[in-house]
This record gives sequence, C-alpha cells and structure tokens, in this order.
Amino acid sequence: GLSSVFSSLSSAGVFDKLVYIIPLTIVLMILSFVAYSLIAGVLASMTVNAEDFQQVQTPIMIICVISYYLSFMSSMFEGSLFIKIMSYVPLISCLLSPALLIVGQIGIFDVIISIVIMILFVLVLSKYGLRVYKVGILNYSTDGLWNKMFKAIKKE
Repeated sequence: GLSSVFSSLSSAGVFDKLVYIIPLTIVLMILSFVAYSLIAGVLASMTVNAEDFQQVQTPIMIICVISYYLSFMSSMFEGSLFIKIMSYVPLISCLLSPALLIVGQIGIFDVIISIVIMILFVLVLSKYGLRVYKVGILNYSTDGLWNKMFKAIKKE
C-alpha cells in the first residue's frame, strides 16, 4: 500500500528534489499571493456596487482556473513550448512552475526567472495600483469601472 508508494517515490528521486522545490515554491506562492491581493484590492477600490465587484473578481478567478488546469495537464503535454512559456507568466507561474519542476520539464533557473518576473510584476503593480487605489477608494461616481481605472492610471 502506502509503503510501496513511498519506495517508488524515493527511487524516482522525488524526495531529493523536494529540498529545493519546496523553498522555491513557497517564495513563488508568497509573491503570487501579494500580487493577487494587490490586484483584488485595487480593483475592489474602484467598485461602488455588487455588480461591479463581480465584474472585477471574474477575471482573477479565470486566471486562477487557467493556472490550475495548466499545471494539472502539464505532464500530459511534455515538452510543450506553450506551457513552458506560460510558466513565466505572473499569476500563472505560482502553480505551473513547481509542477513543471517536479516532472523535470524545467530547471531551477527557469523557476528563478519566474520569481524575478513575479517580483518585477509586484513592483509595477504596486506603483500603478496605488495610483488607482488612491483615486478609486473615495470615488463613488457611477462611470464605467474600466474608464475610472484608466483615468486614474493616466492622472499621475
């Protein structure tokens, strides 16, 4: 039963990989959590009613679902250039990069590139997101949600 699963995992070398996979995954997850939180907070600051809030949350949830399914199916499409490129995309890399690293389709260097891209994404999101948040948090106008956001980005 369970002992045969552990023996097959150890013979495949999975436990040796976990020493560096777990820390890289934790860093990527924390950065992704910060990015998702920033996006959700900034977009929520622009909403004035429940319909706008649902409009804002839907793209975030779609990105999460895409990330989940790509990581789930990554082992089926071994060597896929599309999936490898998607492992660098912020918000998707948090689930996809560790999965690809475990199955051996990418290396540590690729995950580090994903982490650097996530750091840059969080910094850019902070810079422009805070502008939108500052304008949007006290803005109760009924203009279109996306129009308010683009006006706030252009303002500074």
